[in-house]
Amino acid sequence: AAFTALPGVERVLASGESESSIQLRAGGHLVQVDLRIVPAESFGAALMYFTGSKEHNVRMRERALKMGLTLNEYGLFPNDDDPTPPHKRGVKPVAGRTEEEVFAVLKLTWVPPELRVDRGEVTEGYAPPALIEIADIRAELHAHTTASDGRMSIVELATASKARGFHTIAVTDHSQASFQANGLSPDRLRAHIEAVHAARAEVKGIRILAGSEVDIHADGSLDYDDDLLAELDIVIASPHAALKQDPDAATERLLRAIAHPRVHILGHPTGRIIGKRDGLSPDLRRVCAAAADHHVALEINANSLRLDLNDVGVRAAIEAGALIAIDCDVHVPDHYDELRYGILTARRGGLTAEGCINTWSADRLEKWLAAKRK
Repeated sequence: AAFTALPGVERVLASGESESSIQLRAGGHLVQVDLRIVPAESFGAALMYFTGSKEHNVRMRERALKMGLTLNEYGLFPNDDDPTPPHKRGVKPVAGRTEEEVFAVLKLTWVPPELRVDRGEVTEGYAPPALIEIADIRAELHAHTTASDGRMSIVELATASKARGFHTIAVTDHSQASFQANGLSPDRLRAHIEAVHAARAEVKGIRILAGSEVDIHADGSLDYDDDLLAELDIVIASPHAALKQDPDAATERLLRAIAHPRVHILGHPTGRIIGKRDGLSPDLRRVCAAAADHHVALEINANSLRLDLNDVGVRAAIEAGALIAIDCDVHVPDHYDELRYGILTARRGGLTAEGCINTWSADRLEKWLAAKRK
């Protein structure tokens, strides 16, 4: 009753003692939320059932059957030929109170929910990677100030980043082609670089990088000339316009930007806005391979309307040996809180802390950035 009466409920789809379903309005969209209530001894099995993919759950049930057991959302039970589900016959589960308990009986290592996708994890001896966590992030490398379309000054941005425990903040306001975002002309950018340098004396205890989010034009060229790019500590190259290119043109566009020797990060590679535009559809395997070859990090933009790369792209990047950046694309203070969405996406892709440049020490990050400026 409490669930179906929550604030913001637009429609109750179903309501019962053990199952209820509602629709909420969030961000202009209707979102369905389901609630299941199970006995405490079944909680772990139910959690497994609803967090694993269909393919993963099939593999788990197959393994259980081979061991003379049957697995469902109510627990792991002895297998018999009775067609009535064991929990409805009062059969006591062998395991089910916790996920770990079920995995242990099946002689498997507990697998994080994000990796339950039938990619070899239902195998005895499988060792899941230590997935990245929010606490691993030590730098924000994509942020905007009042110089373009942000709402904080350089000092306010640096102070907020320091309060979050970060050792580095990159000031990356928009380039001139993003006129709708008050992008900086070359002269304005040069003055902005000086302002960033001046802020370093005002905010101690955090490294403040002078950078830019530079537009990638439709042909793959960048929005500033090479001499100006050389004055920046960090360059994020991002697509913002001409996002309806065919896949081949989009791929060549991104490959040209990645190959530019001044580019550190490929920002939100598809340029999508969830629910508004699909963005580019490049050949991600080619993009990831090029990023690995040119030591360019591919960005997971943690903004809840972007989230690209998605998890499939993250897996492709990892398989290609490319680095990942997880950034909040900060415009207002609350954007820092969206980091969790980027982390969730990264975990679904199997990313570890080592593969993310935002987790590195300040000195290691600076050494990597400097390599592009030689």
